[in-house]
Amino acid sequence: MIQLIAYVVGIPCAIVVAVLLPFWLTDRKTINTQDLSARMSFGAGLGCMLAYMAGQWGQDTLPKFPPIDAAHWLFYLALPFGLIAALDAMSARSDKTAAKFSFSLFLLRAVISAVAVWLVLTPIRRNQPENVWTFVPAISAALLLQWESWAAIARRNRSFDTAAAVFVVVVGTSRVISLSGGAKYAMLCGTLTAIAGAIFVGSLLFPKFPLARGMSMVVAPLGFLYVVLGHFLTDVPLSCAVLLTAAAFAAWIAELPFVKRLKPWQIAVVRLIFIAVLVGIAVGIATANQPESY
Repeated sequence: MIQLIAYVVGIPCAIVVAVLLPFWLTDRKTINTQDLSARMSFGAGLGCMLAYMAGQWGQDTLPKFPPIDAAHWLFYLALPFGLIAALDAMSARSDKTAAKFSFSLFLLRAVISAVAVWLVLTPIRRNQPENVWTFVPAISAALLLQWESWAAIARRNRSFDTAAAVFVVVVGTSRVISLSGGAKYAMLCGTLTAIAGAIFVGSLLFPKFPLARGMSMVVAPLGFLYVVLGHFLTDVPLSCAVLLTAAAFAAWIAELPFVKRLKPWQIAVVRLIFIAVLVGIAVGIATANQPESY
């Protein structure tokens, strides 16, 4: 039990800290603020990628390539997600660079989204080949939209606000999957919860650094893919999958005019409440539909 907790929480959090530390210890007097923020975002993305891979390796095993288990694809997909985090951090070094990289990053995320869904749903494609060209494009589009949404939210909001929102969503995802008979997937998703929690704490300690920006590039797509796995390979109801996906977009409630008039901390509370309500409903539905044998 102690070993499992170490791989789910302890080791991933330690890796995030270990990777971020050298970036934080950089000679900050010789680097402009925007460049330092980009470095910290890069470090957060790299740390989250390595932390997740270590957590999955420790809980399960080093996946063979090509993987047999659909969840093992997520171990390898963490690499391109980490690449996106790195490129996104590079684009944040200046406004000119951001404008130049914006469309290229969108196209790259679109390609990675399609490939990720295609690979993760390999068992479903083999069993239901007639439905491939229906659900694969739809789920790929949903992944891309959610990924873009989290990226935009991370750019617009304070790091700890974004980290808290991601944390609530992945906690709910892990709980729903657990209630739906997917204990293994729930534990693996629990690693994402630990990582998001570590970034949230780091963002509270160092609020000027966009740690959540790098984290969201890795944790958000992985969390979405666990929702997909939970629905197709366990008993996660479709309604729960839709609610968990919609929770990512619920953060945009903070952009409504009457909400924007509130104080920053009040906006953060409203955002989290709205997200928590959707996640809570999903958990409630999963509880009501819990398999009898589980």
